[in-house]
Amino acid sequence: SKQGGSRIILNTRDYSVLMSIYKKTTVQELCSSIDSILNQTVFPEQFVIVCDGTLEENVEKELGSYVEQYKKLFTVVRLDKNQGLANALNQGILVCRNELIARMDSDDISLPRRCELQLNAFDDDSNLALLGTATYDFNDKPEISEKSYCSYPTEYEEIKKVIRRNDPFAHPTIMYKKDVVCNCGMYDPSLRRRQDYDLFSKMINKGYIAKNLKEGLLLYKFDDSNFSRIRSWESCKSRINVQKRIYERGECSLNDFMYIYIAMLITRIIPTPIYKVIYKFIKEKEK
Repeated sequence: SKQGGSRIILNTRDYSVLMSIYKKTTVQELCSSIDSILNQTVFPEQFVIVCDGTLEENVEKELGSYVEQYKKLFTVVRLDKNQGLANALNQGILVCRNELIARMDSDDISLPRRCELQLNAFDDDSNLALLGTATYDFNDKPEISEKSYCSYPTEYEEIKKVIRRNDPFAHPTIMYKKDVVCNCGMYDPSLRRRQDYDLFSKMINKGYIAKNLKEGLLLYKFDDSNFSRIRSWESCKSRINVQKRIYERGECSLNDFMYIYIAMLITRIIPTPIYKVIYKFIKEKEK
């Protein structure tokens, strides 16, 4: 058993949760995200939070109250200045005490059985190295519904095909093995975006087993700002750059690379309202 503030936590397993926060993190989102981990049916042994640069004063205060209440749970890593998600996660991975690490983002919400079901999957398959889940996407108000459900390929062979052109995982749902991530070079800090896709492609092409659970186990924030960000020139350029790296490593064909290159040019050109319609249509087809 484990004492956490005034709570007695009976069901604890040796896994770490890894989250990065920065100056744009809000108190409301942070609390919802942390609370969703504290409410897991299987409680983590460690919760690593990397502060990527300075935070808002109210966020610092709220984080401090969690750390005070759960002294043995939280490991807080503080970086002097914001250096990007890849570097922050790498610093966090290095201080994770456990072999299994559950990723979490500060604006998402894990459903109570998320980590339990992922741990069960690792127990059932000792070769499993990387495991995601389906999600329920939301804009303003988190909801669990058939309409908001977003699936990802579940089986390894299907994932191997999809990853040649697209990331078959929702990054905040991932649970992975620390030694495998380190063996594959962790996240590349030179990449400002799509670092997860780059890393997962390396892991799978080194022969590590990866799957997704069909259950939606995370409420994933995907609002209008995401559409603008996806269509930005920086995002499209980063996407092409990552695909180029994957091609140069022999992890996809020239046709795969050209497909993404052309798709990014189209994404950049078409108006946002049309892009939204196309995006939603594709997601509906994938269900």
